[in-house]
Amino acid sequence: MSETNIQQVGADSPYVASVKEMLKDLFSYLSANGILMPLTANGEEIWFKSIEKTIDGKFGILLGAFTDSTIAGFVHCMIRFAPAYLGTHKVGYISQLYVNPIHRKTSVGRLLVKSAEEWFKSKNVHSFELSVHATNSNGIRFWKKMGFADELIQMRKFPE
Repeated sequence: MSETNIQQVGADSPYVASVKEMLKDLFSYLSANGILMPLTANGEEIWFKSIEKTIDGKFGILLGAFTDSTIAGFVHCMIRFAPAYLGTHKVGYISQLYVNPIHRKTSVGRLLVKSAEEWFKSKNVHSFELSVHATNSNGIRFWKKMGFADELIQMRKFPE
């Protein structure tokens, strides 16, 4: 297996189209496994439009894992602030992580998360957080191996 390099993916990167396709694949997997709010039509475009001005590394970053000349996965991270009643701490938030199935179990995900954590540390965050879908048992197992602990359960109900 080739060496994996983690690099920032800018809004004008030629890999943006691949990242969008990976996001669609992620939500396709989640939809097949019981997610209650699937990606909307053209959702990958809407998602990227919502982050493209914030991935310059100041308050957000998009990192890609590259093997040879292909992108094997990505992680999107941002800085959020806890509410005042929790101390207004600067908190690192991992909003999306995806690794191409052929690159899973090759440390690509671990390298992406470690790079995200390094970026968060450079921003002097209080802690890191993320959400993982309750139906994503592989994701839950992965995040626990990465040192994350259960904290909240998000629940959803639709109007009758």
